[in-house]
Amino acid sequence: MKAWIAAGCSLLIGMCASVGTASVGQERLNDACLRSVYFVDAQEGWAVGDEGVVWHSIDGGVTWERQPTGTRASLRAVHFVSPFVGWAVGREELPNGSSLGVVLATTNGGLKWTRLA
Repeated sequence: MKAWIAAGCSLLIGMCASVGTASVGQERLNDACLRSVYFVDAQEGWAVGDEGVVWHSIDGGVTWERQPTGTRASLRAVHFVSPFVGWAVGREELPNGSSLGVVLATTNGGLKWTRLA
């Protein structure tokens, strides 16, 4: 099972694919490129990507639900130490052409993500 999850998730990384149906405002979020996937066990995992998207699965990746993050940063990695405590990191492009590192943390399984200073 773990080998299947790892193989399936590695195919997702860097891919841009539309997920479900969405209104015009949601279209960019549902079509954002995914950059990293992490499963804390065989059933529960998260995927992160561009436009600040975080997707969460509790059925081994069969279905995914988007979690609000409050950022439009390009999230590049995600890691959880338990089903509740985790971090997502990435970068945010600034108007002057530079970028800023972004670290998000959750202590409730991604129901709320907090940007760390």
